[in-house]
Amino acid sequence: MRCDTETILERAVRIWEASDFAYLDPVLSDQQPEAFELGYRIATDYATEFRDELISLLDSSNANVVAHSLDIIGRSGIVTHDAIPTQLMTDSRAVTIPGCIFREHSIGELAGLCAANLKSLAGDPDRR
Repeated sequence: MRCDTETILERAVRIWEASDFAYLDPVLSDQQPEAFELGYRIATDYATEFRDELISLLDSSNANVVAHSLDIIGRSGIVTHDAIPTQLMTDSRAVTIPGCIFREHSIGELAGLCAANLKSLAGDPDRR
């Protein structure tokens, strides 16, 4: 989807790169941060369209971009678990995830969660 000359994914990446947090979960607020809203919308409406770009973003030097990409891939089931690069499983870069409480997770932990979710989705006949 294009908004003027920028796709929704390009806008999201720009916002994720500038953020101090990885907004992977809703926060306690009437209005959710744009970083969360864009990630949610990409996961639910555009993940297939941006499949290759999302996989490419797993190589980003920005941990927040990698975290959001893993989250979208894991939620949408657009790839199989073996598409997650093995080096991410041991990536110790940390991101802070706000929600009801602030949590810190390594990229490796998020990659493991993503792979586990993809395995689960692959076994769910409603997701095929």
